Amino acid sequence: MIKENRGTKERFDENQWRNSKREFWSVVADNIGKVPKTMINIGCGYDDSYRQFQDMGHLFVNFDLVYEILEWLSSESYARNTVAGDVKNLPFRESSFDYLASIDLIHHESEHLEHLLTSFHRLLRPGGLLFLEDVNAWGMFQFPKSILLPKVLFGKLRSFYHNELLHSENQPADYEFATNPFKVKKTLERIGFVDILFFRNLSYPTRNERMYRFYRFFSDNDRVAKYHNYHYMLMAKKAA
Repeated sequence: MIKENRGTKERFDENQWRNSKREFWSVVADNIGKVPKTMINIGCGYDDSYRQFQDMGHLFVNFDLVYEILEWLSSESYARNTVAGDVKNLPFRESSFDYLASIDLIHHESEHLEHLLTSFHRLLRPGGLLFLEDVNAWGMFQFPKSILLPKVLFGKLRSFYHNELLHSENQPADYEFATNPFKVKKTLERIGFVDILFFRNLSYPTRNERMYRFYRFFSDNDRVAKYHNYHYMLMAKKAA
């Protein structure tokens, strides 16, 4: 997402993602070793969380489609390694990375889910770890539109909302649909990932601190969290 000044209705408050990203990278930090290795964040966006890993000596690659994002990370945030490219054709050799992270990306490519996850598997070395976060289609605010509504109807309603009500300059993509964590887990297993863990602490990205505490309280139960969280997080290992 490009950082631009827009009208009030379109202005995106990045603070709403802060808690979610903080929790995501905390899980990553807790599950990787201190020995410097290779890491990549695919679909990185304006996220400077890589700094803690870069400072630890890890070779951390920020990958995104938008060149302006990578330019900002390099010039303003001092990222050492940035690569621009298409997630459907990742320009890296097989077994290039020990750790692969991806936040809020796969719902943009939900029609190509298995291809994308297979490419993640290809990039990881045997025993490498995948850290995946995305929108939960089974969450209370996503379920009605992502599960119950036909995708064609949802796409039309979404376009009407952005174009007619918000008069948005950014046209919504037809292929953006929240992902089902249960389907994603089964896909990862089929591809060859093992030791797949679901994390309950990924919170709803909200501007309201009270709502954040509300979601965290109910997230203490794994079963409840799988259905109510706006985000889910999965960690998986590539079989050795």
